[in-house]
Amino acid sequence: EPGCLEATGLLDGRACCSHRIATPGEPAQLVIVVDGDGDLAGAGEPDVLLVHAEVRDASDVLCVDETSEVEFSVTGNLRIVGPARANAEAGIASVVVAMSRSTGPGSIAAHLGRRTGLSDKRSLAREDNNVGKGADAFLSARDE
Repeated sequence: EPGCLEATGLLDGRACCSHRIATPGEPAQLVIVVDGDGDLAGAGEPDVLLVHAEVRDASDVLCVDETSEVEFSVTGNLRIVGPARANAEAGIASVVVAMSRSTGPGSIAAHLGRRTGLSDKRSLAREDNNVGKGADAFLSARDE
């Protein structure tokens, strides 16, 4: 039965956390999410990114029953590794994207196959002096 389920965690009888989940409605948006967003390799270094397209309803709830095909495309210094089309599983379709050594901008777009109006586009760029959070952490740990 469609509805909403809310759970509240108690610690010594007091509410300390809560989580709410609702039955999704009809797909209304496609949202591109990049793993490790903002943590790109530095200038002159190639990178590999895992990119997801999440099918969400008008209330931003993930449409977990959605299994339609999503088509991805890229521009600039990005290249899709493997197929550019993937079926959503539990409302999420994923592809692997390679970023070249170039510091120029690139973009990735996703389009939900059966619903021509559902798409999203995201720009990805790094600056010449950006070495990324991951590289900073690695260099700091290495030097200690």
